[in-house]
Amino acid sequence: MIENKKYIHWMALLGLVVIIGLQGVWLQNTYQSIKKDIEDIAYNILNRTLRTEVSAIAKTLPEGTEILGGPEGDSIPRVTYLYDGLYQLGCSFSMCRMDSITKELLYENNIDTHYLIRRMNPQTHEIYEQSDKEFSPSWGDIQSKIILIRLDKSQGMQLVLSNPYQYYLSRMGLLLAATAVMMLFV
Repeated sequence: MIENKKYIHWMALLGLVVIIGLQGVWLQNTYQSIKKDIEDIAYNILNRTLRTEVSAIAKTLPEGTEILGGPEGDSIPRVTYLYDGLYQLGCSFSMCRMDSITKELLYENNIDTHYLIRRMNPQTHEIYEQSDKEFSPSWGDIQSKIILIRLDKSQGMQLVLSNPYQYYLSRMGLLLAATAVMMLFV
């Protein structure tokens, strides 16, 4: 009888460890999925910001100004030709205006976190300009993919979100609460 109790005890303990392990894997997968969603949202926000900025710059160009696009099937995105064409005309992006646009777009997406827009070299990651000079990247920051703004791939723009934990908690809140209750029960 005592042998059966030990066997049942060890089986129950093993079952609890497996349940906790599975819950951990589930939490990790959910976290990674949400992180990927945030990276995609950041990329889309940066893309919309750049397009809005280009529209503002285009209003200042003389009527009839044309910027040629690239060939079909080119590996460089067509919009990069537009950004590079504006550069060739002597136009530059306003980091201040882009910062304001990004702030509005983040608010529309219910992301309330510190952020930074930076113009950088995609190969060396050298930063040429950034919207917040005092921002220092830390662990947990989310970085969008770099959008090229020069045809020679020497410059790109990137949006960095500083630890968007509130967004994670809003998306994972119920799962975390269920995990806490299950842990207490175990």
